[in-house]
Amino acid sequence: MKQDMRKYILRKLIELIITLLFVTLLSFLLMRLSAVDPATSYAKRMIGNPTPEQIEKIRVQLGFDKPLLVQYGRWAADLLHSFLLFGHCVSGLFCSPKIADFCGG
Repeated sequence: MKQDMRKYILRKLIELIITLLFVTLLSFLLMRLSAVDPATSYAKRMIGNPTPEQIEKIRVQLGFDKPLLVQYGRWAADLLHSFLLFGHCVSGLFCSPKIADFCGG
């Protein structure tokens, strides 16, 4: 009985990991394959009327010049970091006052 339960739990954990990878990859690809260039959008928001050189500089700074797989890894790491930060806010272990207000902690 214990062996069956272990196999079941292991199988469910593997399914969870595969599902999370699929959902995050799909979310990332939908954002990156949209018609809106994130570097141009960011530059317009921050600068107003950016030159092509300024847009390219922002593209390099934000890592959009890297391969898609590298961008996904960085995006997933940032996503994980934000979840961990939110967890610290909720538990009250570490948080700046502004973040605590945002998280409701």
